[in-house]
Amino acid sequence: MSILEITPSTQNSGMFTWKVPSNLKSKANYSILINATDNSAHAYSKPFALIIRSGIPGFQISWLVTGFILICFCMFLRTRYKVKIN
Repeated sequence: MSILEITPSTQNSGMFTWKVPSNLKSKANYSILINATDNSAHAYSKPFALIIRSGIPGFQISWLVTGFILICFCMFLRTRYKVKIN
């Protein structure tokens, strides 16, 4: 079992924003351990999965490929039929 410290301490505000490190792998059964700073109490989160996706955030690969094909097709038409685009 690997242990990664997210932060040594934080305010008890009810939420914490954490950027997932790029070296973590996609898998199930991750869990978060929360300790009181004086070690008087601790709790584990429910197990969860990380799904790491590659690519450009917010873009689906199908849209990128479609755009690339359309650009190539327009360039082909422009050179083949000598169409001027102003």
